[in-house]
Amino acid sequence: MSTQAEPASDAPYRIEVNLKRLIQDGAVEEDKPIYGGDFVFIASTESEALSTNFVWVEGAVKNPGKIPYQTGLTALSACIHAGDFNDYAAPNKATIHRLDANGKILTIKVKLKKIRKGKIPDVPLRPGDRLTVPESIF
Repeated sequence: MSTQAEPASDAPYRIEVNLKRLIQDGAVEEDKPIYGGDFVFIASTESEALSTNFVWVEGAVKNPGKIPYQTGLTALSACIHAGDFNDYAAPNKATIHRLDANGKILTIKVKLKKIRKGKIPDVPLRPGDRLTVPESIF
């Protein structure tokens, strides 16, 4: 599990939790709080295999979910595969969350509306990426 800082601190940090001990053995010391903005990553052979074959599109799209990864897949094309934006989308505030080789989660800001209008280049996706299109507050 990778977590943001506790509310009183700005420094991000990483916590490793043994879910097997927590669930099967009831090891309460493995039960850690999760805060708003935290990322939870559960590594296993199966999840690693899945992440190499898919990207995830979530948030204000019509059909959120996983999309099979293909070479050349971009942020905008992934949104189109997910049924395009819904009526509440804020496409210029989209983000890509990507796990790097060191296990650090990278956040990439994406302005999908500007990409669609041809004002800026589209962003290539990588296997395992998570593209989030937030809802507008208006």
